[in-house]
Amino acid sequence: MNITRMDAEPRFAIATFMRVFDVEPKRDVVTLDELTAGLTRFIVKPKLHRAITRDLERIDAAWDAWKAGENPGGRRYGIIARAGRRGGEAAAREAMEGLCKKAKGRAKTDLRLWSPALFTEGGRRDSDHVVSVSCLVLDFDSGVTPQEASSDWARWYHIVHTTWSHRPGKPKLRLCLPLAHPVRAEDWRAVWEWAAERTGMTADPALKSAAATFALPATPYPDAPREAFVHGGALLSPMAEGLVLVPADPPPSIPAQEASHFRGTDPTERTLDMPRTPVKALPTEVVASAFDLFGPPDRPADGPTNESSGGENERSWDDEFDLF
Repeated sequence: MNITRMDAEPRFAIATFMRVFDVEPKRDVVTLDELTAGLTRFIVKPKLHRAITRDLERIDAAWDAWKAGENPGGRRYGIIARAGRRGGEAAAREAMEGLCKKAKGRAKTDLRLWSPALFTEGGRRDSDHVVSVSCLVLDFDSGVTPQEASSDWARWYHIVHTTWSHRPGKPKLRLCLPLAHPVRAEDWRAVWEWAAERTGMTADPALKSAAATFALPATPYPDAPREAFVHGGALLSPMAEGLVLVPADPPPSIPAQEASHFRGTDPTERTLDMPRTPVKALPTEVVASAFDLFGPPDRPADGPTNESSGGENERSWDDEFDLF
């Protein structure tokens, strides 16, 4: 089997979005060190945290007033009271919990996003406009600790960071495996399904499309519980794992963004970098082609070979390579 060692400095096509509703990706290509730095760099958002906290306090006050039979007025109280008139306390409680969920979800509309995808030039945030994917990203929201999530992927280089809603005793985290080679958009489903099965579905089971976006690391305030670390190893090669037959083309040359979270050059961000020791990825070995993925067919030690000799066996190898 022909094996290629990938020792060259890898580059990763990514895209960033200022807000969840942005549909125009800002394309970029980063090095492994820049990618790692960006995913261990937390954006600090105390104003957002204070706004969410105030909203939750007002919801609690409206709920307490309704239970006490008081009428302080206001939008939140009105929603709870109308639900109570329709369905009693159970309906009122459901309305209150819905308000809390919406308040907490406000962070999702304010946090900045990134995608490990190469979008077409001028394309929009849609799977039809994705050329290839450069990283496998997994969300863990079911109580798995960062160390437990990391142990399942110990063979490969990866970055782990907690997310906005992470709390002690209720870990929320994300794990990113930079790929040794990009994967074509049309091949991505097989890679994701392999990863979901490999995690035993402890990762977010929602199918991640090639255009999936993820919040950049963010924390409510400087002292909030958070964690990020890098695990060394070889880069994950979907070809070596037998998941794809051919890699996508390397990323094109794209002018670097002047204001970049991944390069630490965005003046609008207040950030905290987690301490880390630089870790280099180990050389990655990948098969060079679809032929090498399966290897040559076995031949008898003695006796006739499969070389063309005319007659009915002249095309005897054709079925061996009917891969596409």
